[in-house]
Amino acid sequence: MKPFRLEDHFRPIPDDPEGGLYLSAAATIWLAYDALFDMEDGSEQGRANARELIRACMAVFRAARFPKVGYLETWLDRPGADVCRVLPVLAEACDAVDSMRLMESMNRAMRDDDSAT
Repeated sequence: MKPFRLEDHFRPIPDDPEGGLYLSAAATIWLAYDALFDMEDGSEQGRANARELIRACMAVFRAARFPKVGYLETWLDRPGADVCRVLPVLAEACDAVDSMRLMESMNRAMRDDDSAT
């Protein structure tokens, strides 16, 4: 397993005047988790979208028999998860599965959510 480096998951987009970031799949799942429990700024639809994205990713991890999927599901099902503990396991899970299948599942979850609005 390669060492975890935060900068591999949140990379600045060169020449973006607004400071945009490229996000890894693990970072995208983490941000969905953050939106799921954001009661101040998050909308109910945003929380539903985040829940669906996380559900789709966990299904891919489960289908690939990733051994720590139960750990991830437990942490991502309640507020207060520690990013320093969860993000490296998310990165490990994303590395352990077929990246095309994971991205297709994530895109499908987001597309389904967009069509619901």
